[in-house]
Amino acid sequence: LRPSYFLLLALSLLAYAKANYCKKLLGELGDAESNFSYCVTMNSVPVAICVGCKEQYESVQQKFANIRNPNNNCSSMYFDNDRVNLVTATKDSLTNLWTKAYCDDCFKNNNIEEFTKMNAEFEGCVNQNPKFACEKCVNQYKALNNFYKQLDQHNNGNVCYDIQDSMNRTRNNWSKEHNCCRRESNMTLFTAALSIFSAILVLFYSGTYIVTRRREGNHGVLNDEEPLLSSSEATTSAAAMTSNSVRAPNETPTVLARCESPAATWRHEIPVSEIRNTNASVTS
Repeated sequence: LRPSYFLLLALSLLAYAKANYCKKLLGELGDAESNFSYCVTMNSVPVAICVGCKEQYESVQQKFANIRNPNNNCSSMYFDNDRVNLVTATKDSLTNLWTKAYCDDCFKNNNIEEFTKMNAEFEGCVNQNPKFACEKCVNQYKALNNFYKQLDQHNNGNVCYDIQDSMNRTRNNWSKEHNCCRRESNMTLFTAALSIFSAILVLFYSGTYIVTRRREGNHGVLNDEEPLLSSSEATTSAAAMTSNSVRAPNETPTVLARCESPAATWRHEIPVSEIRNTNASVTS
């Protein structure tokens, strides 16, 4: 046999081994992705995908890194050979699921461990005091709630979804199942504002009543008094008397007398002779 034949056989065996090895790596990646998908589905309610599926997620990342390793010479077979790039797209979709749940936050500063510990203390208290949970377990609930608020503020709302779901369920049970959500409102400001508003109303209506009564009293006094002639009316009366003095001798002079009151206005001509007779009788 020629040496070239052996060389060709060796290359063929090498290519076959390479292809089988790459398929083996691809199969391992597929199994890891399948296990992670199954784990996420089984831990969706209540949500525990970050804690319950951490190993499966890390396995996906490791198997994908193996197949992308340049030393294995598998990249040319499975990557960038088509428009969809299915191997990468499948892995990215699973990674995106992990990222959207902010699962990495669970393992920063032992957040999930601290939260789980505090939550276990609270649930233990509730189980021991089912009828008096509101009074006996309020301190544990406040501590757990404050810890969650600190995480939420520190991470700008990007809290591990396992913790989010657990806290939401705890709050819901605390308020609805145990009926312990008693909002403490500060009534001081409301009471002060209500008192001031009531005082203003009382002063306003009292002042209005007093002013109205005074006006009615003044109106009654004016009705009881004798009507007085104003300066303009006095001038009118004087002019009338002057006109009477220049009348013909056979005419009886008259004086215009006028009385105005809020109720009515009347006008009557009084002969001057009657006025003189009246004055004479008074004088006598």
